[in-house]
Amino acid sequence: MADGAALLEALTKERDQLAKEKAEVYDQFLRRTAEFEKSAAAEPGGSGRRSWEFAGMEVVRDLLPILDDFERALQEPQLR
Repeated sequence: MADGAALLEALTKERDQLAKEKAEVYDQFLRRTAEFEKSAAAEPGGSGRRSWEFAGMEVVRDLLPILDDFERALQEPQLR
C-alpha cells in the first residue's frame, strides 16, 4: 500500500509541476502576443500584420512540444 501512496504522491507532484509550467508558458504567450500587437500597430505601411502572423506561428511552433508533453503526462495512468 505504501508503494501506491508513493506513486500517487509522485504523480500528484508531477501534475502540479506541469500545471505550473503550463501556466508560465501561457503567461509568456500572452505577453508576447501583446508585444507583437503593440509593435504591429506601430509599423507603417501595414507590414505589421504580416510580421505578427509570422511571429505568432513561431510562438505556436515553440509551444507545441510543451503542450504535447503536458497532455501525455496527464494521460499517463502511472509511472513506469
